[in-house]
Amino acid sequence: MTPSEEIDTLLVPASGPWVKIGEAITFVRGVRPARAFPIHDIQLSKIGLEYFDAWLEEETDHARIPAGASVDLQAARSRWSGLLTCRDITVGGW
Repeated sequence: MTPSEEIDTLLVPASGPWVKIGEAITFVRGVRPARAFPIHDIQLSKIGLEYFDAWLEEETDHARIPAGASVDLQAARSRWSGLLTCRDITVGGW
């Protein structure tokens, strides 16, 4: 299932006790955003980050937000009304 409207910017959890990397990639594939920012990635090793970025690169334009940095999602042309919620899509138990 895909969202009812196009998603410009997606914040996608990359790691954590609530997500598997494969589920996160399946989620991105289902949403098909124009751009993705991985979040919750502190638990990934350097190699884990590289793998996640490589998988994301196959699906969409993406950028990593360095620890402690911020990004202006309005400047990234995020459509707040179009951000995905749990009721819009269910992938891998999300």
